[in-house]
Amino acid sequence: MKIKSYQERLSNLHGAFSVPSQAKEALRGKRILLIDDIATTGATLFECAKILKDSGAKEVFGAIIARQKI
Repeated sequence: MKIKSYQERLSNLHGAFSVPSQAKEALRGKRILLIDDIATTGATLFECAKILKDSGAKEVFGAIIARQKI
């Protein structure tokens, strides 16, 4: 939460998430709901969604419980 710049957060998150190869078949064609407790820039949700879609998910939705004021 200390990094406020969207670009810095994306750079910091690059490569932080992955889907194990054995789970990719289970994701194929699925709709996924990601829930984030606190969103600062949204970069975490976007990076997770990108990885899930690249791994075969059909759609990825995000829900945020709270948003940090920047």
